[in-house]
Amino acid sequence: MKLKPLCYRFANSPVACPLFSSAAICLALLFFSPFVVSAAELPPGTVINASNIDTFKNDTFEQHPISELIPPSIERLVREFKLNVKIKHSEKYPLDSSLVSLTKKYSPSVRLNEKTKQIENYVAGIAFPDIRSDDPNAGYKVMWNNFLLYSLINNGEIVNSSLLLIDQKKGLEQVQSFKFSVVPMVGRVDEPHVIGKGDIAKRELLVFTEPYDLRGLGTFTIRYMDGRPDETSAYLKSVRRIRRLTGGAWMDPVGGADYLYDDINGFNAHPSWYKDFRYIKRKWILGLVLRTPPRVKGAATLADEFTGVDLKNPPYWNPTMDWEPVEVDVVEAITPPEHPYSKKIYYISVGIPGFATMAEFYNKKGTLWKIDLLGSRAKFVDTKGRKIPAAGYMNYVIDILRGHASVTFGWDVTHIDLKPEDVSIDKLLEVVK
Repeated sequence: MKLKPLCYRFANSPVACPLFSSAAICLALLFFSPFVVSAAELPPGTVINASNIDTFKNDTFEQHPISELIPPSIERLVREFKLNVKIKHSEKYPLDSSLVSLTKKYSPSVRLNEKTKQIENYVAGIAFPDIRSDDPNAGYKVMWNNFLLYSLINNGEIVNSSLLLIDQKKGLEQVQSFKFSVVPMVGRVDEPHVIGKGDIAKRELLVFTEPYDLRGLGTFTIRYMDGRPDETSAYLKSVRRIRRLTGGAWMDPVGGADYLYDDINGFNAHPSWYKDFRYIKRKWILGLVLRTPPRVKGAATLADEFTGVDLKNPPYWNPTMDWEPVEVDVVEAITPPEHPYSKKIYYISVGIPGFATMAEFYNKKGTLWKIDLLGSRAKFVDTKGRKIPAAGYMNYVIDILRGHASVTFGWDVTHIDLKPEDVSIDKLLEVVK
């Protein structure tokens, strides 16, 4: 019995193909090869780790490819630093109705000065709610939304926070606690939306409460809308005096931590201090989103107290919370020449404009230096009938070159009508003494 050539039909035309032609081989591989891998939708609760990431990268979650949901920097943490990524379905929270109405009322008048990159006509609400990828100033607009993030906290807040210093080999080295207060002066949700002349963006007060050698150290900062240097005064416990810090302090390291003042909450600078912000794209990634308290006060051990970080297993800094898909705008931030970094890559939440989901910091050689994982404040609290997206925060800054991390948790948040005089040098002196 003779074998007849196989025949297939392409584009409604019969094409004769010998059994061992290239087309036949391709079709045979397609239908019979054991190496063909079909994409699957992963169920929530799946844990992606170093042993299975290559298998799962071809799959999807909420219809997004895993290979797209996990940026290369996070993949590096999975492969080299034993990070376990447990996925969960994303949750959407509506913005407060007051913020929505203020955005609708005032955002049409907001302008970005093409020459100075300064914002103009801003009163309240989200400055740039609709950012197009083809807008040449899209990167600046994303970061201006981030700069004005504090306006989402209404009239002010006081946050009790803890900073964990963690070594990759030694584990937890120290726990520092501090109280942070901020009062927005522009963009306030409640009336008046602007306090004073509108030239001051916010007033901040930070005071350390432990350990003993840091207790009483504090700083008071005024940040301006027009980009002039911050006015920062520090109380030095050793000399019991107030000292004025230089305008370049925003690029300095924070004590023994792994981040700069510029890195607090991912981005803690005025947009005009950077050389440029280049919009890259909008995409979905897996991000940490704060749903439950990461700290249990009064626990028997520190490992049981700080449940948001795995203090029991190397490298001791990995987050234990679940990860969920977050839509982000990706922006490349080009730093000034004197900055310790050459650039940063920001992943800024689209759902709650201004909340950074993560960031990457690169050294002068262009090598990835630090990875910053931030928990979006997606757990809302009711305040005066309003839902405020600021129930807490978390910030993991991982120095992958040094093998060290600084993990900050803030959950004990009090929303309060702070007056400007409540956040001042006089108040700093009153608190530290």
